[in-house]
Amino acid sequence: MTLIKPEQCALFVLDTDWSGYQKILEVVEERPIRVTYDRGRLELMSPGRAHERAKKILGALLECIMTELEIDFEPGGSTTFKREDLDRGFEPDECYWIEQWEAVRGRREWSAAVDPPPDLAIEVEVTSRVIRRLPIYQAIGIPEVWRLTKDLEVLFLVLKSDGYAEVPHSPHFPWLGSTVLTQWLARDLPQPRLVRAFREELSRLQAH
Repeated sequence: MTLIKPEQCALFVLDTDWSGYQKILEVVEERPIRVTYDRGRLELMSPGRAHERAKKILGALLECIMTELEIDFEPGGSTTFKREDLDRGFEPDECYWIEQWEAVRGRREWSAAVDPPPDLAIEVEVTSRVIRRLPIYQAIGIPEVWRLTKDLEVLFLVLKSDGYAEVPHSPHFPWLGSTVLTQWLARDLPQPRLVRAFREELSRLQAH
């Protein structure tokens, strides 16, 4: 087992199998600990303040867009997505079903056998990780990822046949550029004020 202490989190990495991964999930339950498992390697991370603040604000801006445009969606938060056939599992920072929201409406647990993956997920990388998570997003089949880098830059990634490719605009919201969200995240405002100001700007953003 390896213990790493980056600036913003505490991180454990250990070798285990699928059965060990399931036992860890049972122990962790609802605690604020992120568990990433990739074919024999398991990572436990306790997110720091910078990580949690960034994911909440980015998620709030996305939800503001969908609410103002009257787009139905189902939020998934940090739902655990695991597939034994892939020997992989993880929790995104935030995720949403948009086109397929009705398929998961009212469901208490996600099942790979019957439920679609989220249409869009948020991945915050302001802290260091050992296990690369984008290949797991790819294996699960999440079509769009909003990735926030350590430099607090928002990148839009879309799933292609050979992995994720960066694009300048969100496929779900073609009028929305990644640089726009980066600029809004850089504003030093409390979240309610930031969201209100962003809401007022939505019409102008769509017009451009």
